[in-house]
Amino acid sequence: MNPELGRRVIAIAQKLVGSHYINGGYGATPGLNDGCPCRSGGISLIADEDNLNPKLNSANKKANLAVNAATMSIKTYCVCAGNYTTFPGDVTTETAADLVAYLDSLKGKPPSSWQNHKEHLTPRRAFGPGQNGGDGGGKLVWGQSCKGIRHFDCVGFISYCYWKASGAVWQLDIGAWRKPGVASRSSISRQGSDHPR
Repeated sequence: MNPELGRRVIAIAQKLVGSHYINGGYGATPGLNDGCPCRSGGISLIADEDNLNPKLNSANKKANLAVNAATMSIKTYCVCAGNYTTFPGDVTTETAADLVAYLDSLKGKPPSSWQNHKEHLTPRRAFGPGQNGGDGGGKLVWGQSCKGIRHFDCVGFISYCYWKASGAVWQLDIGAWRKPGVASRSSISRQGSDHPR
């Protein structure tokens, strides 16, 4: 990659600090198809009164507690744990007084009117590969609300930044991105042109 393109990629990446991590995400905001064109969507927001029961730890992951949390069902079902660096959440329990009171405050109201807890946080059982490895395993956590936030995994982040900087769409595995000159040699999927966006 030439130095000017590299600078554009870095500038775009810096503007995305604070985005959330979810396995399979290529920059889409929940419910929108605004990610990298090779995978522009696939992320939805769980905002349903049926998902307000903290005591339900079901084998059906989709039936578990989640409030305004992003989910991705490509490859494996995942639920975002939120951005713990900027808005530290916490692990909680099914009977925690603040959790029970928060969930009671939502019942009977339309999801569009649901407010966050402590300004930024909502509860969810986190599933799927995490940013630091391992699976959330259905751990009950307070995490930053996913409403209106872009979601990436590591490859999706690189692909999105490169697309925004160059106009070219590349979908490569992580090993391929580490090889010098890869964007000029091979790809799994390439669309578009090399003009800046």
